[in-house]
Amino acid sequence: MEDLKSALRVESVKEFAKSKGFTQLVPTVRVNEHGYPFVTFIDANNKAENVYFSRAAAKAVPAGTVVDKAMLEKYQIGYTTNSEGHERIKLISNSTRLDITELFD
Repeated sequence: MEDLKSALRVESVKEFAKSKGFTQLVPTVRVNEHGYPFVTFIDANNKAENVYFSRAAAKAVPAGTVVDKAMLEKYQIGYTTNSEGHERIKLISNSTRLDITELFD
């Protein structure tokens, strides 16, 4: 059975931005000194939060990638807790899923 501390919780980027009060973002993907790509979200008080891409998702987003609606629709926000008990927020690739109700129409 999966440890609840490491369970992944997921929400859309739109839901994440709304829940955190983000109103703007930096329009391109940037990378830190180690080469890890991230998007910077900014709230109404000009407080910024960098959200990094997961290892798998990072392969598709080099520095300078334009952050727009089409780009963000490919990702969702994943929350997980590491072994030290710290919550981590990552941009993760959308998983392919089917709506069960559409299968039985």
